[in-house]
Amino acid sequence: MKLVCIISAVVLLSVLSSAGFAGYWDNVSHKADRGFSNVLGCWLELPYQTYAVTKEKGFLVGAPMGLGKGIAMVPLRILSGAADVVSFYMPCPVCEWKGMMQPEYNPWVEAPSEPVTSAPAPQSPAPSEPAQIITK
Repeated sequence: MKLVCIISAVVLLSVLSSAGFAGYWDNVSHKADRGFSNVLGCWLELPYQTYAVTKEKGFLVGAPMGLGKGIAMVPLRILSGAADVVSFYMPCPVCEWKGMMQPEYNPWVEAPSEPVTSAPAPQSPAPSEPAQIITK
C-alpha cells in the first residue's frame, strides 16, 4: 500500500510539474494517439510491406521479401506504440520526441492533421459583366 502511494505521488508530481510546458496537452494527446494507432494498426505492416517491396522489386522477389519484412515490423510497431501509450503523460518538448518508428504512423493509417482553424468561407467573385439574355 505504501509503495502504491509513493508511485502515485511520483506520477502526480511529474504530471503537475510538466504541465507548465507550452503545448503540454497537444504533445501528450499526439503521443497517445500515435501509440494507440501503432498498437492497433500494427497488423497493417504485413500487407503494406508486401505491397511496397513488390512494387519496388517485382512480384517474385518482392512478395516473399515484403512478407518477411512485414512480419519483422509488426513487433517493432507494437513495441513503439506500447512505449508511447505507457509514457504518453510524460512530454518531451526539449528533444521533440518523434517516436521510435519512422514514419510515426503506419503509411496506410492516416496521421492526424493539424488543428483546423475556423476561416471564413470563400466568397464567389462578383461577375465582371452583366448576364446577357439571348432571344431568337
